[in-house]
Amino acid sequence: MKGRWMRKWLRVRQVRIFGAPLYVHWSVPLIAALLVSLSFLVGPWLAITAAVCYFALILLHEAGHAFVAHRLGYEVEAVRLSGWHGRCEFEAPETEEHHVMIVWGGVLAQLAVALPMVTLAALVGRENLGYAGLAVAILGRTNLIMAAVNLLPVRGLDGAIAWRIIPLGIQWWRARRVAKRALSKFSRRS
Repeated sequence: MKGRWMRKWLRVRQVRIFGAPLYVHWSVPLIAALLVSLSFLVGPWLAITAAVCYFALILLHEAGHAFVAHRLGYEVEAVRLSGWHGRCEFEAPETEEHHVMIVWGGVLAQLAVALPMVTLAALVGRENLGYAGLAVAILGRTNLIMAAVNLLPVRGLDGAIAWRIIPLGIQWWRARRVAKRALSKFSRRS
């Protein structure tokens, strides 16, 4: 029975992401409580760190979409965070290129955090970072895995749209080549 309770979103007052309100699904506190309940296995600070980093990754990804959409001049209508994924709702892009750019914004935001964290872990060693080692691992390696899964070319994931960048790039390259040839013929005639 999927009633109204399953679709409940709570607006987080005073929080806006590139002009858009943030909504949190009822599943966020549930998943957070489940992660924190593991504290008997790993300790309370590690469990809280894991929960915060997990939701930070989802929010970071959606903020990346919102940032690119906002920079391209589209209205970002809402950012939604649930216990297992997020969603950035924005005005429909005018071009396929813009849609692809907005989709890549989420993964690029993740990579902007993941790559320094993976580098830090490699240089210092996660075990030498104490409690911060778990945050570095989640924001680094786990983040990369989440980004890779999200880029799978499957409906419902960003990869279904993101990989359109390849045919768009080929079209751009061909158009540039044709324009260059036409320009060279024109300049030889003058």
